[in-house]
Amino acid sequence: MVRLLKHCYHYVKAFMYMYSIPRNQSGKKTILAVNHFYDQDIQALINASDSTDLNLIVINPRNLFAPIVSLFPVDIRAGKLPYDDSSVSSERRYAKRISKIIFRTLYRRLNFDIILTPSDAYYWIREFIHVSKNENVPTVVVDKEGTISPYYFVNHCLEVKDLYPPISDKFIVWSENQKEFWSNCGVSPDNIEIIGQPRSDLLMSLKPEKLNLFEEERNPTVLFYTYELDAYIPSHMYEAGLTWSDLRNQCHEQIKRLAQENSEVNFIIKCHPQQLDIEEIENDFNGYENLKVLTGSASSNQLLVNSDLVVGFQTTALIESIVLRKPTIYTFFSESVHSFKEGILPFHEYSAFETVSSDIELYDKIKEFIKNKFSSNIPDESREKLIKRYLNNPDGKVGRRVLNYLQQYLENS
Repeated sequence: MVRLLKHCYHYVKAFMYMYSIPRNQSGKKTILAVNHFYDQDIQALINASDSTDLNLIVINPRNLFAPIVSLFPVDIRAGKLPYDDSSVSSERRYAKRISKIIFRTLYRRLNFDIILTPSDAYYWIREFIHVSKNENVPTVVVDKEGTISPYYFVNHCLEVKDLYPPISDKFIVWSENQKEFWSNCGVSPDNIEIIGQPRSDLLMSLKPEKLNLFEEERNPTVLFYTYELDAYIPSHMYEAGLTWSDLRNQCHEQIKRLAQENSEVNFIIKCHPQQLDIEEIENDFNGYENLKVLTGSASSNQLLVNSDLVVGFQTTALIESIVLRKPTIYTFFSESVHSFKEGILPFHEYSAFETVSSDIELYDKIKEFIKNKFSSNIPDESREKLIKRYLNNPDGKVGRRVLNYLQQYLENS
């Protein structure tokens, strides 16, 4: 009874949300963008849409697909059971009925021509995609996870094929490497287009601006990207004891030490938007006037633009930092890192980064940058090699190219 009431509540909530969205009266071809931790890419596309004949409508999947989320068992939600498994056939049928209602209600109000999503692997959207396809509305994935580690390049392909095989009509990716990944997952190479990372446009257009985070905003800023202890680690390896606890703890300790010793420098700890241990991180860095812990995704690009030095581990933000020609430190130490180094992104092989091999070296390197007023000369050859490998061509026009591709696709469909 409790589950039924909860489901009814989500159902009503989804309808209230749909009817809160203003009707589409643009008269243009319309993109329905599913915003699942997708803020920056969507903003880049919105900015680029001014120069096209396309209209972009953004929806919040948390509100819209809540009735479907509550249907499925934990094993589906945790990615431990294939979505097409016979044991959840009744859940899929009911999800399809709900998706039909959601689609028809949305379509009457918004009259959209194409669906844009960061992934079609989300179990709560798969029936909606099937319904849309039957209604001749295509779905395009603009993949937001372009930096694929060697381990996931091989093993995650197998998981994708088994758990949630691709069902979208087209895939837009950042690089040749990413195209190869999706080809290995079963997507026809003809349905994969290499264009680049839309959110990189924001990097190219933003200027430093005051964020009112510190009493003295004019001080130089060191930006450190933190992460969960199991980030980028396969679940079975984490359960067997592989963890980044030593690496992260040592980095945190050196950042705190530096913040205490350098009151003339501001330090920002940036958590991942989907990080679950934010409260622990905030408690770890409590009590420093020149140090702030920030969450969410909307501010990430502005933080990069504002920063004087960027420090991190396995994050795309380090590549984006190189795009901006920021001095960038890659932390490559601890027993866990070296035991799994063949499975993570090989950032230590790129001279575009300052790679440090211990926590003391991290401390010394940041002190050196502070002393030298954060001057850095990144070799152009090293920089271009890294960018080409992962981001293709971040020239500030990626969003426009994505929209042009979508427009041509609609015209030719």
